[in-house]
Amino acid sequence: MEKLGAIIEGIVPTSPAPDLDRDVLLGASGVTASETVLRLRQVGLRRDIVVDVARGCQGDPKRFWGRLEAIREADRYEASRRSVRHAVEGVGPVAMLDRSWGELTAMVKPRKLHAELRSWSGESLLILGPTGAGKTALCLALCLRESKAMRSVVWCSGRSLLQSQRRHPLGQGDPPEYERARDARLLVVDDPDWTRQADADQLFAELCADRERASRPMLVTSGSTLEEFTSRYGAAVLRRIQESSRDDSGNATGRVVDCHV
Repeated sequence: MEKLGAIIEGIVPTSPAPDLDRDVLLGASGVTASETVLRLRQVGLRRDIVVDVARGCQGDPKRFWGRLEAIREADRYEASRRSVRHAVEGVGPVAMLDRSWGELTAMVKPRKLHAELRSWSGESLLILGPTGAGKTALCLALCLRESKAMRSVVWCSGRSLLQSQRRHPLGQGDPPEYERARDARLLVVDDPDWTRQADADQLFAELCADRERASRPMLVTSGSTLEEFTSRYGAAVLRRIQESSRDDSGNATGRVVDCHV
């Protein structure tokens, strides 16, 4: 039998009792030593964690690998939550990120929104619905998924965009906040409708145009109906949101999710 302690050297910390750990791991993994090593590389957990799990799963490979995967997912969720918290801090509902995944997704109430938790694959969405429907919670959940893929996420609101523009000196290009929103892999604009000021609407329209030109997806929430949204911002903004994400053939993939109907 191969010495598992020697095989996994460099993958997980060295154990003081490699032969004993080998027997414990093989007693739980249900596969050969070499296959165990390959699968442990994919899991990427520390050796002491793996051995502790193995001790409680002797003779039960399904439970052993299932628990390792659950621990890995929990670690990845925490890492994603830290990343998204940084994006949301100061401009969004950061307190929602203190909730577990189950609690967060339970806030997404309409069936239309819940379906996006399963079907969304990175395309742009204009999410319309009444207050309390779970539009913001859905965006947070989708950001957490995107963050797991190590892609940059930027969160902004109509208020934060306008404030950054007004603070920025004239004649010095775009504000840094606008540039981050323009260039992020995924952008969330949570409720751009907060004010009726024309300069806020114009800034939002410019941002949608920049995102559409670069084919960078965006998630936009609004309490307006589709008719109200189109009347306020124009059909061109609606089209630009939908065309800010495209498939490999260049076809627009963005869509409207309307919980008012």
